[in-house]
Amino acid sequence: MTDLTGKVALVTGGRSGIGAAIADAFEGAGATVVTAQRGLDPKHDSLEVDLLHIGAAEHLVTSVGKKHGKLDI
Repeated sequence: MTDLTGKVALVTGGRSGIGAAIADAFEGAGATVVTAQRGLDPKHDSLEVDLLHIGAAEHLVTSVGKKHGKLDI
């Protein structure tokens, strides 16, 4: 994988399954990883969100940007 040092990656459903594998791969490549799902992620920085709610995705992106200064992936 490409070097992702200095990049911020958001992975929905990153607490388990394919999402967790993606989050781990991004982290292994040097990215700061934030996961988002209905429940907190004990392994990565995470936000609890239900993406079925209108406006949740926009709030999620805004929250990551405020906390990390940007969102790259």
